[in-house]
Amino acid sequence: MKSETKMWSMIGLLLIDGIILEIVYPYSVIGSLATGF
Repeated sequence: MKSETKMWSMIGLLLIDGIILEIVYPYSVIGSLATGF
């Protein structure tokens, strides 16, 4: 039971990381293009 909840928390963290990357990555790319770096 404990390992199952750990697995689900890992999946949740991966999903959250993916959502954050999808939101942040385009802005960082646009920002780097705008600043020229």
